[in-house]
Amino acid sequence: MYTIPQQKLMIKPWDWLAGFIPQSDSSLRLFIPKSNLYWTSSARNALFLLLRSLQQKSENKLTIAIPAFTCQVVKEAAQNADCKIIYYDSSVTCSKEDIESVIIQKPDVLLLCYNFGYLPSNIQQISNLCKQNNITVIEDCAQALGASQNNKLAGAIGDYAIYSFGISKNIGFTGGLIASDNQLKLPSQKKMPLVNLTKSIIQSIIGPIIVSNLLFPLTQKLLNKQVSNIKNYPAKQYTLPKFAQNVINYKANCYASVINKRRKNYTVLTGNQSTDACLYLPIIKEKSTEIKTKAAKKEIELDNMKSFKFLAPENQKSKFPKARFAAKNHLAFALLRSKKEIEKIKQVIQ
Repeated sequence: MYTIPQQKLMIKPWDWLAGFIPQSDSSLRLFIPKSNLYWTSSARNALFLLLRSLQQKSENKLTIAIPAFTCQVVKEAAQNADCKIIYYDSSVTCSKEDIESVIIQKPDVLLLCYNFGYLPSNIQQISNLCKQNNITVIEDCAQALGASQNNKLAGAIGDYAIYSFGISKNIGFTGGLIASDNQLKLPSQKKMPLVNLTKSIIQSIIGPIIVSNLLFPLTQKLLNKQVSNIKNYPAKQYTLPKFAQNVINYKANCYASVINKRRKNYTVLTGNQSTDACLYLPIIKEKSTEIKTKAAKKEIELDNMKSFKFLAPENQKSKFPKARFAAKNHLAFALLRSKKEIEKIKQVIQ
């Protein structure tokens, strides 16, 4: 599944050939701090399976707190797992105060979503607060592979972490996983059909062509429609074949250089240094439409993330001002770009 705005894909059309060769997961584990890894077909499915596993241990219906602004598949996974959902306010990240306000409602689980690849500035305080209130923390690292804070990797402070390796994420192929320091008993998964794996291989081959500077203006509307209809896609509850795991582990060998390039581009554009994943650079301003129009004149594709929504009920909008504003006014663009492109973007956003 592609995510708009334009993503310079990390994976190359021939990288899928690595699937035929056994690969060590040592490079990938440099960015995932927990010991037990459970592969699945997507991060959405990873969250669903994890919540169902936690539900089996609970006598009552599980209550999960999720951000009011994030990718819509988060809400879908929680609904499919038959959880009671409550919301907390958030923009790109949340604050300790946002979490304090939702803890009053006594959720069983708190989902921390690292939107666009960025961690909350006070993540350790949030973790401590949840521990004090016996709340299980799941870190949604789908966009934050390799992000860190105070020398702690994303995925280190929670009880569990989930990751995505989908086409628009940090590796750019397919699949997801659950990471845990404890062994998990997950609901059974079916073997992924060959047609699904073949589709992922084809997407990885044509993806760089579709999002190229030449074709993207023509394919953008089609991709936007596909992402907007993501809720119509079934939750593919499949295991991830060893073939796909091999491709992901192979690409993890060069991930350190990729994340460093994104961080350098972030510094060029913002003047600040970051230890986050910096997958995208979000712009959240009231005049976002003007910025988008200005960028288009310079042939720069800036757009909102079609899969990112205001998730709370419409009649509760006033309770979540940051989330509502972010959903309405956000733009974002991938930071894995050439120096020339970054300089063009800098002229627009500044």
